[in-house]
Amino acid sequence: MRLFIAIDVSMEVDNLLRELQKSLSVDYARIAFTPSFHLTLNFLGNVPDDRVSEIKRRVSKICFNRFSITLDKFGVFPNEKYINVVWIGVRDNEEINKLQKAVEDSLIGMFPRERFHAHITLGRIKSLRDKAGFISLIKSLHVIPLSFSADKFRLYESILRMDGPEYRIIEEFDLKIS
Repeated sequence: MRLFIAIDVSMEVDNLLRELQKSLSVDYARIAFTPSFHLTLNFLGNVPDDRVSEIKRRVSKICFNRFSITLDKFGVFPNEKYINVVWIGVRDNEEINKLQKAVEDSLIGMFPRERFHAHITLGRIKSLRDKAGFISLIKSLHVIPLSFSADKFRLYESILRMDGPEYRIIEEFDLKIS
């Protein structure tokens, strides 16, 4: 199973991100847009089925308060010279970093530590005929600083299909009210 742990966005943020995807639909860029939006805390990769219950057991022990996340600006991975992914960042938020570390720490010994950069993927670039034009487009678009509540996070299975990934919820973990 290909697994990841993430926080889902609100319906309001989902609607805004879909509008931003439309703004990126230009004839000189072929983009595989993300079908649903989330902020990945940990990408676990391919995991044998018999390890899933241990992941759920460990992650279920995390005790963390709810918090708010605010959208910030566009960005690309890995850099502007070679664009592979376009994303929306979030404002600096120590709570996101602490929750990500708590998740990572709960799985210590099972998965290697990864560098974390809080973002929500809009799409993966398949081809780009005008890189400078695309960068200009991104820089010209304004991201409304909408906020959404992180009141739970989920363990997902990512099933790769020809028309893009399909995400299946494996387990949901509630964050407590502070």
